[in-house]
Order: sequence, then structure tokens, then C-alpha cells
Amino acid sequence: MPNDTKIPLVIVEPHHHALEHIHQVLRRKARKRSLEATKEKRWTMVHFDSHPDLACPNDRIPASLCFTPRQAKTFSCEDTCSDKNDDGSQGKNLYELLDTSQSGIAEWILPLVFAGGLSKVYWLKNDWCDQFQNDSYTISVGAWIPRKVNSSSERHSVESFLDLPETASVKTSLSHSYYLDDSSVVPENELLLKQEFQLIVADLRDSITHKDSIGISSEEKMNS
Repeated sequence: MPNDTKIPLVIVEPHHHALEHIHQVLRRKARKRSLEATKEKRWTMVHFDSHPDLACPNDRIPASLCFTPRQAKTFSCEDTCSDKNDDGSQGKNLYELLDTSQSGIAEWILPLVFAGGLSKVYWLKNDWCDQFQNDSYTISVGAWIPRKVNSSSERHSVESFLDLPETASVKTSLSHSYYLDDSSVVPENELLLKQEFQLIVADLRDSITHKDSIGISSEEKMNS
């Protein structure tokens, strides 16, 4: 089998630790290919879990870090420290901030939608999981600047992630209990650098019984 057709296997314990490895794969692919159409850079994830892990990163994680995950940001301890012995003086990058977030284990997929080209997620779950009902959802994700600092001129000046202020966080416009419970829903016209992805939710048991029920195309299988 040619080396370029082998599938890398990585085993992690906390789910969000997979994010760094996915970023490494994306960087390797970006180096290998020449400039292509944007749609050809989109990819699909098949996620087997009892939880969707689709929460928005908490407000203390700047949206810009989705694009520069290794860049360290320095915060006051009262904002980010879960360990009282951690004085917060050392800068934390995206991966470290997810480690210190109480819900970081559920916040690692949307950064890939916002900044990593992820356009479709198949969540294959146990039949007792009810965070999302079996269905297909189109979800918009983007950066959001809090209203107290969200001036019209500031919004119009954001043309890339380099223009995002540190107060900008990742939000969605999907009015669904999964996001409403975390105060993660904002009007769609307030999302900056907006990206869309399709979420397909199905029970794993049904997917095994009816192999074509979730409709993963051969092209998606090669890109996932």
C-alpha cells in the first residue's frame, strides 16, 4: 500500500487532545497541495460518541486562536485558572486553554469548522443520546464581538482573523437548547468570518443495520 494512502492512528484520552493531531494533519496536507478551490479544501468528520462535542469554546478563548492555536495568550488567573496553584502568568495557547476549561472536552470541533475547513460532521450516537435529535442541521459559526465593544466600524473592519479583537469569541446562530443553555447563540448577522457546516445525526445501531442510511459518499470517505 502506498504511504500516502495509509491512515494515521492516534489514541488520546481527553477528546479535545485530538485537536492538535488533526491540526498537524491539516498542515501537512496544506504543504503538499498547491492552491485549490476552496470547496476542495473542505472535509468531513465521522464522530462516534455519546456526546456531540459541538459546544462553542468558552468566552475566555479568543476566536483568533482557532487560526493560530499555538500562539500563547496571557490572561489573569481569575479568568482561566482552574488550579489555585497556577498563577496564570504564563501564556496559554488554544490547546492549553481547552485543558483549563471545564467544558474543554466538548469544545474542540467547532474551532475546526471556524478555521479548519470542516464542512460536515456525522455524529453517530447511542439511541439514548438526546442532545440533538436524528436529523440534518445546517449550522452557522463565526466570531462575535460583545455588544459593549461591538461598534459598527469595528465590525466592518474585520476582514480576516488578524482583525479580530481578543474580546471576540466563537458563537453560533442556531437557536437550539444545546447552545441556548450555554448562552452561545447570537443573531446571524452579528457573526464575523461566518462558516457553515452540516451536522447529520444518526443512531449507530441504525447505521450498522442500514449501511447506507446516513449517506456518506465515497468521496467523503476518502476525505474524512
